[in-house]
Amino acid sequence: TPRNMPPPQGAHPMPPSPEVAAITGEYVAVRSSNIRRGPSAETERVATVDAGASLRVVGLTEGRDWYQVETPDGQRGFIYGQLIRPKPQPEPAGPTAPKVEPAPKVEEAALPAPRIAGELIKDCESCPEMVRIPAGSFVMGSASGHWSEKPALRVTIAKPFALGRYVLTAGQWQACVDAGACPSLPQMQGAAPKTPVHNVSWNEVQGYLKWLRQTTGQPYRLPSEAEWEYAARAGTKTRYWWGEAIGVNNADCNGCGGQWNRKTPTEVGAYAANPFGLYDMSGGVMEWVADCWHPDHQGAPTDGSARSDGDCSQRVLRGGSWRHDPTYATVTSRLSYDASVRYYTNGVRIARDLP
Repeated sequence: TPRNMPPPQGAHPMPPSPEVAAITGEYVAVRSSNIRRGPSAETERVATVDAGASLRVVGLTEGRDWYQVETPDGQRGFIYGQLIRPKPQPEPAGPTAPKVEPAPKVEEAALPAPRIAGELIKDCESCPEMVRIPAGSFVMGSASGHWSEKPALRVTIAKPFALGRYVLTAGQWQACVDAGACPSLPQMQGAAPKTPVHNVSWNEVQGYLKWLRQTTGQPYRLPSEAEWEYAARAGTKTRYWWGEAIGVNNADCNGCGGQWNRKTPTEVGAYAANPFGLYDMSGGVMEWVADCWHPDHQGAPTDGSARSDGDCSQRVLRGGSWRHDPTYATVTSRLSYDASVRYYTNGVRIARDLP
């Protein structure tokens, strides 16, 4: 079951005594949720917890995304893994956690050049503006986050590549529509030319990439999941590139502070860029990447390449969206969705090989 899809009701009848591996951890409920007597939505409800409620995890069912939990008043039961997240740790004080002030919003013509990544690349008037991302090494995933983000592993990006300075916009998608190479602009509420294009499927993005390659002669593609996280981190080691806490007005998400519109994401470039000069890597729209879905990082390539095995009918999404809460906007959070299906939070950021 993909992380962002509800568990199928009654699709997997549970055995009388499910195997539960002992684990411990402090978690919080993502939203108001039921705690069940057994690891199935068909079993009796034993308690209900509100969004943000603390839970102590004491076990994980073998092969299933159901956690055994204990409430503060001592009630025990099972909760589906999509409904809880590791409890955020307070940002450490002192010189190890310098405060990063968000840059003010500026007009497009005055946007600063990237500080580390190098030159900007723009191959045609309607093409996405790209940033050169340097080669390097980083630790992908999280040893203490959601199970889908584990295990943490060292990944080396051997060659520089280019990545969209912004997510693809409605105006850029419209250029492909006007050329007859893309389906009509997807249904979006209140979309302007600089609104991130969303409600597009992974398969439809392949058509846009084909048109972009034919138009420019350049090797455009989707980034791998590893490339995306490497670029989102931009040399940092915290949950968000600006620190451990979501802060205020650092990203466009439900609970990130600042102005927020539930119907539509904010226009690109409204928040500060990360040290690679990339905007909106957290929040905004979920970003399709090239990889087939795997439930975790076990066996993932360490050279930064995309995973082409696994469930390729499902593709990976990164970065959270304006409709998700901040826990989905971390640099390690990952979800999946059907490659052939549109969903209103899903958009795309384009990559390109460099000579």
